[in-house]
Amino acid sequence: GDGAVTIDGEFVADNGNATARTARGDVKVKGQMKAGTDVTVQSDEGSVTVEGSLTSGKATLAKATDGDVSIHGDVQSGTSAAVQADNGSISVTGDITSGTSADLSAAGGDVSVTGNVQSGTFTEAKATEGNVTVDGSLTSKDGDTVLSASDSQKLEGKGNIRVTGSVDSAHDIQMTTDDGAIAVDGTLKADKAVDVTTEDGAITVGTSVKDGTVNAGTTAALTTLRGPITVRGLVTAKNGVKLQAAESGAISVKGDLLATESGNAEALSKDGDIEIQGKVDSKTGAATVKTQRGSVMVS
Repeated sequence: GDGAVTIDGEFVADNGNATARTARGDVKVKGQMKAGTDVTVQSDEGSVTVEGSLTSGKATLAKATDGDVSIHGDVQSGTSAAVQADNGSISVTGDITSGTSADLSAAGGDVSVTGNVQSGTFTEAKATEGNVTVDGSLTSKDGDTVLSASDSQKLEGKGNIRVTGSVDSAHDIQMTTDDGAIAVDGTLKADKAVDVTTEDGAITVGTSVKDGTVNAGTTAALTTLRGPITVRGLVTAKNGVKLQAAESGAISVKGDLLATESGNAEALSKDGDIEIQGKVDSKTGAATVKTQRGSVMVS
C-alpha cells in the first residue's frame, strides 16, 4: 500500500514471513524483525530504517528503490541476505551473516558496514558513484568476494574501497574502482585469484602498524593506471604474481614477491620507483623488476 509504515516494537513471525513494505513513504521498524522463513523490509519511494537486527530462517531483503537503507543491528539469514538502495546509500551497524549469498549494493551512494560480513557462498559489495567501506573483515566460504566502487564524474572523496580487516575467499577476490583508492588493512587471501585494480588511485595492503599480505591460490594481480602500490608484507601466488603501475606510480613491497609453482613474478612501473624489501622469485618463470623512469631497489 501507500504511506509511511512504522512498527513501534519488534516484529516476529516464528512460522512464516515478516514483511514491512510500502509503495510510497518511509519504512521504520523500531526493533528487531525475525521470521521462520523470509524477512522483507522495503520501500519503493522512501527510506528504510531498522533499529534492531534482522533474522530469517531463509532470505532477508532490505531495499529502498528511491532512498537510503539503514540497519542498526546484525543481519542473519539462513539463505541469502540482500541490502540494496537503487538510488541512495546503505549502512549496516553490525555483522552480516548469510547461509548463501550476501549482496550489498548502492546506486548513487555509499555502502557502509560497521562489522564483519560472512557468506556461505559469495559476497558482493557495490557502490555506483560512491564508496565501499567495511569496518571489519569479509569471508566467502564457497564463492567469490567482489567489491566495486565507481566515480565516473571524478569527484573528490568518491570511488574508494576500504576494508579495515581482512578479505578471505574460497574462490576469487576482485576489487575494482575507476577513480579512487583501494585499501585493505589486513590480508588478502583467496583459494583462487586475487585481482585488485584502480585507474586513478593508490592500492595499499597493510598499515604502518600492521602487516598486510597477499596470498593467492592461482594468480595475484595488483594494477593501477596512475597511482602507487604498497604492500606491507609478503605477496605470494602459486601461478604468477604481477604488481604494475601502467602509466605512473611507485611500487613498494615490504616482503618477498613470489610465484611458488608456475608463472612469473613481476613488479613493473612506467614512471616510478620500485622497492622490494625481500626477494623476487619464480619457481619456473621469470622474475622481473623494471621501471622506465625511476630507481629499483631489491634487498
